[in-house]
This record gives sequence, C-alpha cells and structure tokens, in this order.
Amino acid sequence: MDAAKEKVYNGYLEHLLIKGLAKSTVELYAKEAKSFIEFVDDLESINNSIVYNYLQKYSHLGNDGKNKHGSALRVFLRHLSKNVYFNMNKVNIPYVKGSRKLPEILDQDEFIKRLNELKKTAEMSNSWKIKRNYALTILLYATGMRVSEALAFDRNNIENGWARIDSGKGLKDRVVPIAKEAVEALDAYMRTCPFPLGKGFFVNYKGTSMSRVQVYKILKDSIDLNPHSMRHHFATHMIINGCDVSVVSELLGHSSLITTQIYTHIKKPQLLKTVNACHPMAEENINA
Repeated sequence: MDAAKEKVYNGYLEHLLIKGLAKSTVELYAKEAKSFIEFVDDLESINNSIVYNYLQKYSHLGNDGKNKHGSALRVFLRHLSKNVYFNMNKVNIPYVKGSRKLPEILDQDEFIKRLNELKKTAEMSNSWKIKRNYALTILLYATGMRVSEALAFDRNNIENGWARIDSGKGLKDRVVPIAKEAVEALDAYMRTCPFPLGKGFFVNYKGTSMSRVQVYKILKDSIDLNPHSMRHHFATHMIINGCDVSVVSELLGHSSLITTQIYTHIKKPQLLKTVNACHPMAEENINA
C-alpha cells in the first residue's frame, strides 16, 4: 500500500473509531476497506465495473455473506465520496436477497425451566463466578441486549426499573424496562465479586472485562444456548405473548422495523387459533 492509499485508510479508520462503533464492526469495516484499497489501482477512478470485479472474490459465499462484505464496502465508498473524493463516480452495490432464519427457539416452559435451574444453583452457591453467570444470562434475556452491549454494561445505568443501554453500533442509546429479578441477580453478583465493578460490569477471574468467547462459553455451559440466541428468545417470547412487533423493534434497538420482521411468522399458530375461534367460517376447519 503506497503512502497516498495508506493516508486514505488511516483517515477511514479514524472515522470509524470516532463513530463509536463496536470493535467487531470496526474490524470488519477496516479489513474490507484495506482489501479493496489494495485491489484497486486508483481510488479516484472507482466505478461499478471495478467494484463488481472486486466482489467476485465473494462469489462462493451465500447471500448473507455477500451482503456482509457488500455492506462493509458500501460504508467505505460512502466515506470516500463524502469526505475524500467529492467528484467520485457514483457506485451501486445492490443487496442480495438473503435467507435469514431464526435459530432454534426453546418454548417458554423449557427455557424458564433452564433459567430457574441456573438461578437455584446461583442462590445456593458461594461462588461469585456462578452468580455472575446467572446475572449475565438473565440480563441478556430480560432486556434483549446485544452481547457487546452487555459487555459494556454499567450497573449505574439502572434506575427505577429502567436500564439505559449504551449501543455499540453507532446508534443512539435506548432505555428499556428491566425485571426486578434481573436487578437482584446483578446486585447479588456485585456484592460477592472481589473486584471493583463499573463499566464493563462482567469480569473474568483476573478482574478484567470478559471477552465474547468467554460469554459464549458461559452461556453454553450454563443454559446450553449461545449468547445471541438469548436475544432471539427475548423477542420471540415477547411476540408470542402479544407484544407488538414495533415495540419489540424499539426494545431491540433495531434501526428499521424491517429487521424485526423476521419474528412475525412465529405468531401464525396464535393467529390461526384466533381465526378458528372468531371467524364465521371456523366450522370449515381452517388449517395452517
């Protein structure tokens, strides 16, 4: 990478850091930008043909993978056109229709059973780490937080039954209700933890902030689920119990309601039951 390109790359990296994006997002965007910069001969002469040829390196990926890299490149090109090369050619990177599917979701009874077993273990144990594991698990489920948001969480962000969530994805902070049981679990962990706790509330045995890998291992060992599926369980159980999709979208911190539409199909059994109970043609046995 020559000096001119390196200057552009460093400027973009600084731009990403200023935006306050999650570390994983910054790494993804920066890696994509560096790959593209090294691919092209002249950044000022970028056009659709060059971008198309570059993206062919991802032709073996599924639609979701293509969209991930395409989105990352789109952010970089937008930065170039707004902040570096003002007369740059307009480039279009179309989205490829993906096939988003929800992970397997436990029914509420089975999920609550596992959660209660973990709660009982935490209450009977003197280990601060076991209390931490339960506090982390119930926080994710009670609020629908992203893992990155939980790792940056501060107990001081809870007041009068509400939790302020600092978004790590360049979005505005949001405030969500938090169950009393979750607050009690957090306080039990805080009372027994031998290390000072602030932002980065969940710490490892060294007293330093936990990593995503550590969170994954804790959730897998404690409740046999991965961290992000906790967010899906939060949304799914809310909708099954009658919560409007737009409310769930706000609680999850989605920037668009479209992102939350993935959950709408789960109401089909409830809708069918309602129609069969209330519609005049119910006797004709409407089926799914």
